Amino acid sequence: MQIEGKPFRVKGAAALLYDNARQFADEAAAKAYGDSVKGSRVQMVIKIADRKRWQLAGKDGLLVDVLAWRVIVPCTGAVLIASPASGAVEPDRKACPRPTK
Repeated sequence: MQIEGKPFRVKGAAALLYDNARQFADEAAAKAYGDSVKGSRVQMVIKIADRKRWQLAGKDGLLVDVLAWRVIVPCTGAVLIASPASGAVEPDRKACPRPTK
């Protein structure tokens, strides 16, 4: 990404966006759910914050405000969770797991 002609590297972190603990009847149900959401992706709408620049250990960084986010399952287009609420997205069949032989 370039801002004011200067390149910045964008690096994500594992920030907690939402804690949505689920309970399952048994281990098989938990595994089935886990398998169904493999390959989930996070999409965010961000805005560069007013006090946008920082520097740490010689590296430049940017502050961003997260305006919206959602976690999707690309294969089905299902939205697992979102803020604000979001409708389903177009499925990406190339993202679907290939059947094992």
